[in-house]
Amino acid sequence: SLQFGDVSVLLNLPPGRNITDLVETIADLDPDSIDTITLSHTSGVKVVLAPPRPEMADLLQPDHLKRSLEEVRTNYDYVVVDTATVINDMVLTALDLADRIVLVATPDIPAIKNAKLFFEITDALNYPPNKIMLAVNKIDRRTGITAQMIEDNIKHPVIAQTPLDKVTV
Repeated sequence: SLQFGDVSVLLNLPPGRNITDLVETIADLDPDSIDTITLSHTSGVKVVLAPPRPEMADLLQPDHLKRSLEEVRTNYDYVVVDTATVINDMVLTALDLADRIVLVATPDIPAIKNAKLFFEITDALNYPPNKIMLAVNKIDRRTGITAQMIEDNIKHPVIAQTPLDKVTV
């Protein structure tokens, strides 16, 4: 999510270099240039941050993102891209390059409706059904909406469920 990325906040990482720092050297991108903008988390995960200001997201174009992801995936076993909840050229670039897409939804009517629309879009884009996985977050048996009900409604299997657990979170 380039405009409002929260990974640095969620991982308690200090502000630093970010993905827009690659724009000027995009033609000469290599593992060393990627390493200069990554931050290491104590878990061992390396992170490329979103820009610190929303307007800076406009500095990055889809071809920049494509080139960056292509370079990163040659050097890492797993690359996770946390996208915004919009379908635009940047997100489509990431989705096109993805081996797997994990759609995270919550068990509420608007989120289920949006998940259904997302699967209609991915069908129209001819993504193979096994490319997209649905995970449901904040399952609460008190709400009455189950993973099975979601599967039945959107015609796509739920591959993972995370319970609502405010204490653990």
